[in-house]
Amino acid sequence: MLPAGFAVVTGAVISFEGVPPDTDLKNSQDSRKNKNILLIGINFALGTFIAYFLAGIGLLRVVGLGKYISYFHKAIYLITILLAFFLSYINIKDALRAKRYEVEKIKLQLPDKNKQLIHSTIRNIGKLRFIYISSFVLGGLITLSELLCTGQVYLTTMVLRELFK
Repeated sequence: MLPAGFAVVTGAVISFEGVPPDTDLKNSQDSRKNKNILLIGINFALGTFIAYFLAGIGLLRVVGLGKYISYFHKAIYLITILLAFFLSYINIKDALRAKRYEVEKIKLQLPDKNKQLIHSTIRNIGKLRFIYISSFVLGGLITLSELLCTGQVYLTTMVLRELFK
């Protein structure tokens, strides 16, 4: 899970449980609340896993189609290699920006529209009655909206898997 996903699950747990941000859950006497938080986190992680798994199956099918069209396969490899180098370069520049606390200048991040979608999804699902099912669904939805970030690594992994199969 990316740091963004971890931040989302933390916000979701707080939203579902109505826990004030400054509460020390480690020293909390309410073991039932701690159990609920654990179950919410597990369901969120399970929803995330299943969404990534299904996205991976879809990517494998698309990449697997390339073996029937020889130039398609080579084009995917070339594009993936070029994309990996380009994104690595931008990622290094972003790391230097982050080190200088120039967070607003970081290029590789979710668009504001996706961030707003994630926040509104958490707010809306957090109001639902069935928090365990909601946290599972939220994990899947957030993962699908974060595929813009994680898809780069995921696609590269799938292509390399097919290459060395």
